[in-house]
Amino acid sequence: MFHHLSVYGKDFSLKDINGKITLNEEMNIYKDGNVSFNYLLKTNPFQRVDFSRIEPYLTTQEKLSIQKIKVKNITAGPLQAVVPIEQNVIRLQQFDMKLFGGNVAGQLYLDTTPKDWKFGVLMRVSRVDLRELLQDKNKFKASLVSARVALEFSFAKRLLQGQIDITKISQSQLLQLLEIMDPQHKEAQLNKVRELLRYAYPKAVSIDMESGLLNLSISLSVLDNPIVIRGLPLSPLIERFSFDALQKIDKLPLTKEQK
Repeated sequence: MFHHLSVYGKDFSLKDINGKITLNEEMNIYKDGNVSFNYLLKTNPFQRVDFSRIEPYLTTQEKLSIQKIKVKNITAGPLQAVVPIEQNVIRLQQFDMKLFGGNVAGQLYLDTTPKDWKFGVLMRVSRVDLRELLQDKNKFKASLVSARVALEFSFAKRLLQGQIDITKISQSQLLQLLEIMDPQHKEAQLNKVRELLRYAYPKAVSIDMESGLLNLSISLSVLDNPIVIRGLPLSPLIERFSFDALQKIDKLPLTKEQK
């Protein structure tokens, strides 16, 4: 049980942690000091967690809350969630968090299987200001975005897969999204969309990620069929937003293979 706990690191801080984390672990400890999981759980980011597995945690109604989360220049919170930790899987069930002026809610997990760490999320994003992710926040006017998100990221393979569906989006929001994907305006296909947005407005956007590539489908008011852009590389985005975190995770002791 936590009561007004705060944690500070070099590039992050967690302020005013309250509530409970449920822990269920069976570990092997070796003479050389190494540890391993006695057994491993499998995860799937694209389906809801089996209720029978998490019911014992939910019936207690014990939630963990964090008033403020800061990672470098990104600030979020408050956050509330049911947090069970079982073997290699850390879950945030029924999480609800304020982020970039809006709200994100759903479920996520961190799978710490040795040599195969994964992060998965299934959530709804409501009225979030994407300018917080831009290099120049003052370049665009405030415009809020809502979306459905189902993603999984493999730390070992540096691969992101899944889908983001944005059903209501403005010109400014789409331009911000393109700026995040291509801040140097090097992608000719994205520059074509930028030109069309001078006199058209977007109706829907779908982003599909698989095998290290990003496919983008954009429905515009002036076109009968959506613009489909395939094969944009994901590596530059991943490196730009998570390089430091990936380097640190590679050095953790539980990234070692089990004996």
